[in-house]
Amino acid sequence: MSDRLVAAAQERSKTATEAVIASLRKHEESHLAVSVSSVAADAGVSRNFIYSTPSLRDMVMAARLDPLRQPARTLPQSARSAGSDASLRTRLAAALHRAEQLEHDLAEEKRKNGVLLAEILELQNPQTPKKVQPIRPRRF
Repeated sequence: MSDRLVAAAQERSKTATEAVIASLRKHEESHLAVSVSSVAADAGVSRNFIYSTPSLRDMVMAARLDPLRQPARTLPQSARSAGSDASLRTRLAAALHRAEQLEHDLAEEKRKNGVLLAEILELQNPQTPKKVQPIRPRRF
């Protein structure tokens, strides 16, 4: 029984290794960015499998660092996460409007803070008005 389990595990490992190598070839032929994550996702294996297999890890790292390799292009974004130019411009306009609003609010708060600070200083250092004569002590 254990021999069959070992044989099955070896077969799964061999199949996964072949899938990783095929994925690496596909990435290199298509000039896609090579990373452990992208290769593992394309091959249908876990990243841990690649990291725990020294030969596969070395192959992926060598493909990433190959100086003769053409500049990589990234995988295309999914349709869900891709934004149209119009929606991105709308979001930018909304963000810029919000930034202007926050700058206006900040200026108003700074003005209020200055008024309150002046009141505090006035209360800490009271001065008599110039038109008021100080009261002289009476002599009895």
